Amino acid sequence: MPEDSLQAKQLSDLGLFSHLSRIVARTTDLEGMALSALEIIQSALRIDCCSIMLLDPERSELVMLASSTIPRAEWPGIRIPLG
Repeated sequence: MPEDSLQAKQLSDLGLFSHLSRIVARTTDLEGMALSALEIIQSALRIDCCSIMLLDPERSELVMLASSTIPRAEWPGIRIPLG
């Protein structure tokens, strides 16, 4: 990748992280923040689907927080055991 293209990508990535950090800083609504992050990530990576999962350390599982393709009603039941 030419150096100019690499620098442009790095600036773009920094802009993405800056935008995400502003969303995180201004909200106390975890699900709303996750949904906003999904939109930004999908757009930046040009992907069709994206999900965010959180770690439940007591149960050693990943728990669905938000998804662009899985119906919201199903999120609470989606858990992935670690290991």
